[in-house]
Amino acid sequence: MFSIIVAIGNNNEIGKNNKLLWHIPEDLKKFKEITQGKTVIMGRNTYESIGKLLPNRHNIVLLKNSKLLSGNDNIKTASCYKENIKETQNSEKSKCDEKLEICDDFSKMVEKYKNSDEEIFIIGGAQVYKKVLELGIVEKLYISHIDFSDNEADTYFPEIDYNAWKKVEEKRYVGWKFCIYKKQHKNIS
Repeated sequence: MFSIIVAIGNNNEIGKNNKLLWHIPEDLKKFKEITQGKTVIMGRNTYESIGKLLPNRHNIVLLKNSKLLSGNDNIKTASCYKENIKETQNSEKSKCDEKLEICDDFSKMVEKYKNSDEEIFIIGGAQVYKKVLELGIVEKLYISHIDFSDNEADTYFPEIDYNAWKKVEEKRYVGWKFCIYKKQHKNIS
């Protein structure tokens, strides 16, 4: 099952210059709690903005061209983990608790994971969010709605038709709220 986790501003803004627009420790803690031990899928820019593999998660980085690996020090460094994982996967004590999978074929990635019982999180960026929403494969949205606007933002989360989603949880904080939405499936009679 695919889920999206994202923090958005008042106008659906999510970033500027490949960086988040805010730093909210409680939101980052919630992100960590929700995604820990899970598979997270991200685009190359999101991976580069994080700057490392997310610990205790299976990290999948989507690339349009796998040749970018050789020219990108960040991803080249990360690909070392891929080799180490193969050696340590079967041992009880692994040297690293991150796993990395590089994927240059979005369709194959969707096919590989679409029937998974595991909740798989799409964590960005904007193009990846847009593509999975267009495909209709997302079952849950975990959205931190940040009471913040930045008209110089350059990255936006796609518009959501909230009528197609049922809010199943909402928790309010000072300056933001966290909501979980489940896709509403139409009954066919």
